[in-house]
Amino acid sequence: MPGHIFAAPVRKDILQRVVTWHLSAKRQGTASTKSRGEVAGSGRKLYKQKGTGNARVGSIRSPVRRGGGPAHGPKPRDWYYPLPRKVRDQGLRSVLSSKLAQNKLFIVCDTNVESHKTKDLTKIFKLLKWEDVLIVEKNKFPRLELAQRNIPKTAYCKQEELSVYTILQRDILALHKNVLPYLEAKLVPAVKKAIYTNPDDELLLEVEDAEQHDTQNFEEFLKKEKVI
Repeated sequence: MPGHIFAAPVRKDILQRVVTWHLSAKRQGTASTKSRGEVAGSGRKLYKQKGTGNARVGSIRSPVRRGGGPAHGPKPRDWYYPLPRKVRDQGLRSVLSSKLAQNKLFIVCDTNVESHKTKDLTKIFKLLKWEDVLIVEKNKFPRLELAQRNIPKTAYCKQEELSVYTILQRDILALHKNVLPYLEAKLVPAVKKAIYTNPDDELLLEVEDAEQHDTQNFEEFLKKEKVI
């Protein structure tokens, strides 16, 4: 398996940033309260300013009074904020490397089960001792999707739906082997005009952004030029 994906440093700070961004993007942002100008009630002064012995008072809709409008109540808003793609990719590398280091990442050769029965898939999970698992496929199989639906703490998603948050929600990560090329292409290390020199400071080569190259061909190119 590619080392730049499954042997990357585990950055907990990056994971925290990505999870916070993910949860913020999921927020509905529909909470809303009426302001003091929208709640029911007259705008007239309740009683005269002086002569009653009571404290001064104005509108019945004031935030300090029961039934008044909130001073700074929530209004509908969009909680989404942009997070750099490189940070998101680094988070995905970190969580994949963490699962592998904990022996909780498995590569599955075949997930096309023969039956859509939940009990049949449960037997397989018991043999593998999987109790809290996320299964990731290139293309979803209807039988497997039906079989896992009623098993607690089991999730099933396509490779495009894979994220740091979905991985951290489950203890075991089961990747189909066909997902590996997708991850390798998605998480190819970005090298911005990397300049490699020999001990005599003679320029050997200059490589543009690695994202423009196929990963395998890019690595072969570097080996050919004796860079790696």
